Amino acid sequence: MKTHISDYLVYKTETQHGQEPQGSASPLFIVVDGEIEVNENLKVESAIGGVVRYYSIIEPSASVTILVVPSAKTFIQSAKRSAGDLTSYTLEGGTSDFGIKLFGAFIDELSLEARVGEALRATMRFVAMGATTTTGATQAGPTESPIDWKTGIATIAGSDYQLASLRAALRNNVKLEADFSDRGSGKRRWRNLWGLGLENVEASLEIYLPYGAGLAADSLSSITAQIAFGTALTISLSDLLVSRRRVPVKGGDDLWVMTVELVGRPGSLTIS
Repeated sequence: MKTHISDYLVYKTETQHGQEPQGSASPLFIVVDGEIEVNENLKVESAIGGVVRYYSIIEPSASVTILVVPSAKTFIQSAKRSAGDLTSYTLEGGTSDFGIKLFGAFIDELSLEARVGEALRATMRFVAMGATTTTGATQAGPTESPIDWKTGIATIAGSDYQLASLRAALRNNVKLEADFSDRGSGKRRWRNLWGLGLENVEASLEIYLPYGAGLAADSLSSITAQIAFGTALTISLSDLLVSRRRVPVKGGDDLWVMTVELVGRPGSLTIS
């Protein structure tokens, strides 16, 4: 029995949401973890004399964590909406003898995590309109190195605060629905309508110097946070408000680290 002999995960950028474009697919950079799921949305209802089972709208999704390479910047930037639109992809993943292909896959959630001593990571959750099985495929190994963490320079509220880690999270609140239009054989349970809810931005910082500004005050000022990896990629957060601060109180000889959780507003996250 073969297990994970030659996994693959590839993508195509769609020009029309839900329709696979022509041309070859590209590997989704350096994938270190991921999963494709197709929720068949089986309904079970109690009835006199027993139960009734039937299938509702399918709900395909995928999650993936990649090590960010310089060439991945454009893909990561596509998690940001532009002029009321959001890029969609045809995703395909599996093994050399079985695969699942998702159509109309939108990045609903993006999390960027920068941590000292580790490669910059991006975790994405996709929601998709439809799905089908494929015969599988293979892909070559990585040819590009992750963005060098040592080049990262951070600024928090105008100072460095000796940042140990930064996590920036974006949620697009993608809405996918179906109607009674004729979507054709094999696609009748697909979702063909899409929309965007409000964009949510959150951040979490681990810092070695305490950030006590405005603690329990009548009002707290917003702050900015940024970490720049040379010319490769910059994560910028603006108009953040502190929602929670946590400090350790324990024995031992670990270095003291404060965790600061913050909430932005739509547009607070910029990737450049």
